[in-house]
Amino acid sequence: AKWKVDQELQFSLNLFRNDIDNMIVTDVVAFKKNGGQIYSYFNLKSALTQGLEFDVDKRISKSFSVKAGYQFLYTADKEVLSQIKKGETFRRDLNTGSSVRMKVADYGGLPLRSKHMANLKVNYENANGFFATTRMIYRGRWGTFDQDGNGIINRSDEYANGFLQINASAGFSLKKNWKIMAGVDNILNYKDVLNMPGNPGRVGYIDLQFIF
Repeated sequence: AKWKVDQELQFSLNLFRNDIDNMIVTDVVAFKKNGGQIYSYFNLKSALTQGLEFDVDKRISKSFSVKAGYQFLYTADKEVLSQIKKGETFRRDLNTGSSVRMKVADYGGLPLRSKHMANLKVNYENANGFFATTRMIYRGRWGTFDQDGNGIINRSDEYANGFLQINASAGFSLKKNWKIMAGVDNILNYKDVLNMPGNPGRVGYIDLQFIF
């Protein structure tokens, strides 16, 4: 659904539900000596993903515009979900070490997928060709690997921490064909060597474009 209030303000809402057979997923199967994770592929006989996406687009002035979005995502292996509802699945308590029958609320869903994500983008552009953009991206915690031996995500120590990433860039349009831009990604220098080994931290760059 989309609602265009006027030329300066627009809302959109997307509700979705996917039922998937033989879904291919990745999961941790081993660890390297340096702590890095080794992943492999698996097939889930039956899975589901469902949730909502909400976006708002607002033009504040001729030069400033703001876009914001939020996503809620629920995922599950249908067989695991069914076993939990039947009372057939147990977890190990993090403090006492005793086995406890799982509730549906304990289930963290499919690995590597965040339940909550959000973004905010502020854009500036003037008639002289100068432009600047700041983008903030929040990713909520996500399941990583099983710790208590039941093969599913269900304890707080089986999640990677959520984080906020801020990117900013600015530049000039030179005549018709040239554009030069400089920016910094991951300004807060967030790193998670164990769960995000491909993230180098703060990165600066200069970009020169020629448009044919």
